[in-house]
Amino acid sequence: MLDGMKDELKIMAASKREFHADSIDGVQRDFNATQKKLEALLDVRLEGSITQKEYDAKAYKLKQRQHELNTQMERYTKADQRFAITVSALFEMASRAYDLFESSEIEQKRQLINFVVPNFAVRGKNLEYSIRKPFDLIPHLAKSGKWLPGPDSNQRPID
Repeated sequence: MLDGMKDELKIMAASKREFHADSIDGVQRDFNATQKKLEALLDVRLEGSITQKEYDAKAYKLKQRQHELNTQMERYTKADQRFAITVSALFEMASRAYDLFESSEIEQKRQLINFVVPNFAVRGKNLEYSIRKPFDLIPHLAKSGKWLPGPDSNQRPID
């Protein structure tokens, strides 16, 4: 199951990397375009085509835009850092889930169960529930019996 979770986390991380790269590239393109506008504006000012007041007003707006883009870049960077920390913590918790569960108090066990199975209800004699990804792999693996992709290297007779 941990391998399935690793695979899901890798897929999520790859999608996040692609989104992050596209977002950063877009912000960087906008920043560079704004910088070129600032440079062109200075050239126009030096030619005497616009007044100092016009230059200052337009340059101020362009600098504000660059500031907004820098802020946006910082937000993307912070979100990227939070994502990495969260995925790492999730993987660590999943790796130690059994030990954590066994050593936990009742309230902590309830929180762990709610983390994996956020929605469950009793309808008549039936228990209805939904399982969060990647934990939803467990029932599928249990039905198929394919917990391991192949025999492991520590084969021994089953008693």
